[in-house]
Amino acid sequence: MGNGYLAICLLLILIAFAVLALRSRMVARRYEAELRCERTRAHFGATRHQLFMLGVNGAVDMDAPAFATLFFLHTFVMRRNDQYPKISGVLLGQFGRDDERRTVDKSFHAPPLKPVLIDTAAGIDMLIRDHSRLFRFLHALESRSGIVSVLAKILAPKIQRHEARRHPEVVQLQEARREVLSLYHHNNTPAPAHC
Repeated sequence: MGNGYLAICLLLILIAFAVLALRSRMVARRYEAELRCERTRAHFGATRHQLFMLGVNGAVDMDAPAFATLFFLHTFVMRRNDQYPKISGVLLGQFGRDDERRTVDKSFHAPPLKPVLIDTAAGIDMLIRDHSRLFRFLHALESRSGIVSVLAKILAPKIQRHEARRHPEVVQLQEARREVLSLYHHNNTPAPAHC
């Protein structure tokens, strides 16, 4: 009878440890998500500040549609950077394929805006990566060297197709990123290596 009580006590202790381990993992994931949100918020905030300083210094016209669009976009993402469907809709609305709007508004092609556009594209990359656990895994593989990075390049198209089916907003974010980079490349200036 004594062995039965001991076994039950050990089983209850194991269950308690399992519950505590599961709870601590859930708390850690929540903190990781909050850290990603704050990192993204800080990136878009720094880029918005950079844009604002260009306007204050007179390098960019603060009344130009490009300034207003980029300032609105950065503010929107800073406030709601964990609401991916809304962000992807706003990004696509701002940077979707509307050739008529872009040919009318040449202010996006101002040379001082180039670093802001690159940082905006890098921020959209952060949004894409932070939205999906598979994209975070893929990014971790790509940052390694040797055979692991080769494996990441082989897996990348499959992971992107899989995630596009699961999360249509990722496709919209990727389209917006391409459009932001096309604004950067408008004057045939080579992009930095990280884009």
